[in-house]
Amino acid sequence: MLPSTLANTHICAELEDGTHVEEEFNVRALGKSPIKEVFLKDNNVESPPEAVEDILKADIVVIGPGSLYTSSITNLLVPGIRDAIRKSKATKIYVCNIVTQPGQTDNYKVSHHVNAIAKYLGVGVLDYVIVNNNIPRKDILDRYQKEGAGVVLMDEGVCNLNVNVKKADLVEDLTQKRILWEKQDLLRHDPDKLADSVCRVYANLPSLATSEKLNC
Repeated sequence: MLPSTLANTHICAELEDGTHVEEEFNVRALGKSPIKEVFLKDNNVESPPEAVEDILKADIVVIGPGSLYTSSITNLLVPGIRDAIRKSKATKIYVCNIVTQPGQTDNYKVSHHVNAIAKYLGVGVLDYVIVNNNIPRKDILDRYQKEGAGVVLMDEGVCNLNVNVKKADLVEDLTQKRILWEKQDLLRHDPDKLADSVCRVYANLPSLATSEKLNC
């Protein structure tokens, strides 16, 4: 595993109310104004050559899953990483989050996530988006909603995206006891299901969980 940069920097954000915050804890803090834009405190950070080289040689580039602004997009703020993904001939796949994250993506639907990635990576760079279509039982959803999170749902805006949307069951076994993270990542991706879905998208095979192209 290689880092996006070895530079000592911080993620910052401009909020919808015009205020600026610095460091991850404050960018994802609860109760603040929605995030308008994120950026690095230093805009000239460099990427390790090995990381850039691996991206350029890759067959598949997978973005996510992870906190949209403070994990996935943060890497795209590093110029060397962003440019390498753009130049790479790899199949580029974004794995959309299963649930919203309070303080970062409140009320976000699938199109909001994809458009946020495209804002920093570039429009038309992504080839595919994998979206979870396993909606848990109401009692489970109610429990998570008490923590301020909701399932990321498909929306009409998806039809305007310049990307191929695939649907698959990505949720981990909900019968197992889980410990809520401080970041409130509640419903998590099952690693085996996710790996299977990525491989099937790359090989142009149908998913075992009905991973068809969205009909708009």
